[in-house]
Amino acid sequence: NRDAVAAKMTPAQIAEAQRLAREWKPKTAAATPPPATPRPAPPVREPEQGLSAEQVAALQRGLTRLGYDAGQADGVPGARTRAAIRAYEQAKGLPVTGEPSPSLWLLVGLDVAARQGSATAPPPKREPKRESTGSGFAVSAHGHLTTNNHVVAGCVEVRVAGKPVSVVAGDKPSDLALLRLDGSALAPLPFRDGRGIRPGEEVMLAGFPLHGLLATEPAVSTGSIAALAGPGDDRRLMQLSAPVQVGNSGGPLLDKSGNVVGVVVGKLDAILVARATGDIPQNVNFAIAPGVVRAFLDAHAVPYLTAQSSDTLPNAAIAARARAATVLVECWK
Repeated sequence: NRDAVAAKMTPAQIAEAQRLAREWKPKTAAATPPPATPRPAPPVREPEQGLSAEQVAALQRGLTRLGYDAGQADGVPGARTRAAIRAYEQAKGLPVTGEPSPSLWLLVGLDVAARQGSATAPPPKREPKRESTGSGFAVSAHGHLTTNNHVVAGCVEVRVAGKPVSVVAGDKPSDLALLRLDGSALAPLPFRDGRGIRPGEEVMLAGFPLHGLLATEPAVSTGSIAALAGPGDDRRLMQLSAPVQVGNSGGPLLDKSGNVVGVVVGKLDAILVARATGDIPQNVNFAIAPGVVRAFLDAHAVPYLTAQSSDTLPNAAIAARARAATVLVECWK
């Protein structure tokens, strides 16, 4: 058949056919472009595992402590719990889902812990300030000072001459306190030895009355012993006529030889007595008896000095001795 077909073709057609035969190649499928590199699929976040009933109950309690009404802490995330979760998520700027989850449980727990920590944190420490003042005096060469217990009771810090001092002991019944000022150069006052003080004897007291209003240096006043007992025949006290003001408490009471015969403690409340009796008492003041003071110092092994009251000194000399040993006692709270 091929020869029959060729016999019917012209020489030109045969030549063209031969050329096409030489250039012919098997037809192949069109080349497909290489597959594009697939884009990495976005990470799929694994759904969070559910909370146990105990964790849901803890979440409910935490939301309630933070001020969200989560209902009863029964471990069942009901409508109130989900509403509380939505309110919390909205307040925190989180996606609002209303669903309990481990991450939400952890975040609520951290918020509760932070709030509890701030609630239980101690308040900032306040610097103490001076609340009151009294008087005291040196009773030994080793820095021991005595004053009234009510002058130093409840103080955060006690200062003498601007320096903190140690409160060695305090006794409420006798209203006496023992202080210790390290490095003190004060000359101690001796206690009267021998015959005790008698009613009518002249005495002098020293101290810092109305400190801040009157002079900043020790002041002295004179008077006499009115009685060897206080109110209700209290033998721990003596009554004296020397003027006593607020701030004199704890100061020394000296006889005419300059020896200690008591510790000033206070005065009768004139207003209270006037209301009760209709009369205003004048110069009814009190000092702690010397036997009580010495017994207190003996109990704490204070090596105080004693001296006979045989010589009568001028008031100016007694005042100089008293002022040199008397100190301002400050109570800081």
